[in-house]
Amino acid sequence: MTTIKLLTDEQLDALMQEAIKANLANPASLQALLSGMNPYFVGTIPYVPHPIAQLKLTLDRLNTTPELTDGSVPMVSWLRNAATFAGPMPSAKTFTNTLAAITSHVPAGPVIAREQLPERKERIVHENDMLPFGFLLGGQNAGRCVARALVPRFDSGTKRALTNGDPYLFMGTAWLVTSDLALTNHHVVNARVLGEADASRSDLDLQAGGTVLEFDYDHTSAPVDEAKVTKLEAVDKALDFALLRLAAPQAARRFLPLNTEPVAKHAPVNIIQHPRGRPKMIACRNNLVTHVGTTELRYFTDTEQGSSGSPVFDDAWRVVALHRASVDVDDVEYQGRKTAWVNVGTPIGAILAHLRANPSYAALWEEIRQVQGLSA
Repeated sequence: MTTIKLLTDEQLDALMQEAIKANLANPASLQALLSGMNPYFVGTIPYVPHPIAQLKLTLDRLNTTPELTDGSVPMVSWLRNAATFAGPMPSAKTFTNTLAAITSHVPAGPVIAREQLPERKERIVHENDMLPFGFLLGGQNAGRCVARALVPRFDSGTKRALTNGDPYLFMGTAWLVTSDLALTNHHVVNARVLGEADASRSDLDLQAGGTVLEFDYDHTSAPVDEAKVTKLEAVDKALDFALLRLAAPQAARRFLPLNTEPVAKHAPVNIIQHPRGRPKMIACRNNLVTHVGTTELRYFTDTEQGSSGSPVFDDAWRVVALHRASVDVDDVEYQGRKTAWVNVGTPIGAILAHLRANPSYAALWEEIRQVQGLSA
């Protein structure tokens, strides 16, 4: 029996290489690329633990499945997702061109009058918002790299305490960029209330050096894994970021992959956070991007005080921004109602560009670049 293939072996190999270049070969992205496919078909794709091998196996399976009985073509769904996740990267053009070539050969079904159609018990309403079950696993894995940040306050070199003697702590959220570098906001490490002057640089260094990150604080009785910070490696108030060096690498955790490309307006973004210092929570509903700028990404994703410093993810669980605040807005409508504010994050590409352009951060930039597999 002849096996029908949508693409030649050479075309399929080129597709695979472009996916690797676009950083789509990590486990979370591999699952997200299956979004919108028939779940029964997805369940037939074998699993292997090596990401590159999994990508090859998945593409081979898609390439030999021209059309399912429900009329869908899995490779079409994969290419659409790949083009979306690649954003403006050159790889996106390969995905869209391949998609156009495939869809031009997919036969259209017969035209049937609406009144002849039988009753349907299921229906996609506007956009298909379904995600593969692996999306949940990707979120769980990403969450292991997110921690509650406890920052002590220093005034003129003296550690401040509450009236009962307990340390005066500010809370936020932080996450792993590498195994021993964590990112949060400048204003989290600054440990000052609204209206106060910023901490001096010496106090800022003391506060950063005294910060403790609590990983695995997933519920109130969870045994947390504490990681101490030793140094403030980089900071910028305008971009509102602080890069912290941990005393020891978090070898048991995988750092979060970064997506430096601009996010499309109306794309969904998800946030894992510690709102008000409470156990870890995820916001992945009512979460569309409303504005994209060079140093500012705006979105509807819910946050609270204490969520500052959280990673803002795309659906492939790559970090696209560092959450920092909410801002008042005019004439923004969401779900049929006017809204007075939206949440704001600093695009991760802006933070990396700042590190790359600053000679004093040259070694730090190179360290992150190599770990994350970013272009020079």
